[in-house]
Amino acid sequence: MHEMVSIDDSISFMKKLREKFYYNRGVEEINVDEALDRELAEDIVSPVTLPKHDLATMDGYAIRSSDSYPLKIVGSIYAGNESDTKLNKGEAFYITTGAALPRGADAVLKVELAEVKGSLLYGKKIKSGTYVLKRGSEVKEGEVVIEAKRRIGPQEIAVLHSLGIKKVKVYRKMRVAVFSNGDEIKRGMRNDTNGPMIMSFLRKWGHEPAFLGITDDSYEEIREMIIEGTKEYDAVVTSGGVSVGRKDYVIKVLKEEGDLLLYRVKQRPGKPLAIGIVNNKPVFALPGKPAGAFISMMFALRAFFYGDIPFPKIRAKIAHEVRIPTKGFTYIVFVKIADGKAFPVGYVDSPVRLLPKGDKYAVSLISQMTRTVLADGFMLTERDLEEGEEVEVNLY
Repeated sequence: MHEMVSIDDSISFMKKLREKFYYNRGVEEINVDEALDRELAEDIVSPVTLPKHDLATMDGYAIRSSDSYPLKIVGSIYAGNESDTKLNKGEAFYITTGAALPRGADAVLKVELAEVKGSLLYGKKIKSGTYVLKRGSEVKEGEVVIEAKRRIGPQEIAVLHSLGIKKVKVYRKMRVAVFSNGDEIKRGMRNDTNGPMIMSFLRKWGHEPAFLGITDDSYEEIREMIIEGTKEYDAVVTSGGVSVGRKDYVIKVLKEEGDLLLYRVKQRPGKPLAIGIVNNKPVFALPGKPAGAFISMMFALRAFFYGDIPFPKIRAKIAHEVRIPTKGFTYIVFVKIADGKAFPVGYVDSPVRLLPKGDKYAVSLISQMTRTVLADGFMLTERDLEEGEEVEVNLY
């Protein structure tokens, strides 16, 4: 079992787990226009060569670069023309951007460099290939254009349409069981925020979550929910019951019903993360505190369910000093961005104003509140930070 690992090691572990379990689900064929954010289940092999002809990339004159001026202008070619025109020695055609070059032409003299006198063309000497997109320079028939397992975005849809592909095979959406546990939630003393948040992440990443309900802090209820989830779904995500309290039963269930593979990450908030395998299905057990559950989703579970895709980053000066309480952990400090500065959530000028300036970053307080995550992003640090110091901020 991996225990008390770094954030980087937890993400590396998730990548390996992803390769083993993530793609163990069915495949379906769908229309390209319905494939946004789905993952390809096969390589996309081009059925065509593109472009089909040498194309002009500027408005100008199609010429033979070896010819000398003046050249006789013998006609015009426009984008979309379906002619098999031939350019003879000493001739030129007026041509527009995107039009197919006539046979024999190998360059385009752009309009700005051309001088026309009657039907004669004068201009600058240019090299072969000038302002010409060569046939097959984009893709050749039989070439792998998009590899399997890639997530389809607007750019992939554009490429698929350019190839004339109408349908693609994609992995079926992963069906994920979600449940929350805790006496205080079951009895209505506190609203369940983690369950809806987890399900929202999963939907955003292209999956189909199903909420199984809320359990008491009961070994039997937690066991029953995990067994049900792993039998009926592709994966299970739960929150709460993974710390060291007397009623934290999730770890015990994972050990007794399957294999506990990873427990605790050197990150605050989010330390008590557990990952196990039950009925040959992955089970992800998140911390019960809202900010801890959020961070576990943002790092480890994002790497499994969405892929290790970098966050957009900016540089900003931190508005307040941050004093970390314990060495040996990576601290995730949520921040609001304003006037080019990063304001740590928890201090003044942030949505949550609990900590006086100079106080240590009280993770147990910060992670308990859902409003903590209502920020623009977060920064990582393993040391104290000074006011005015430039930091790297990961944006949501």
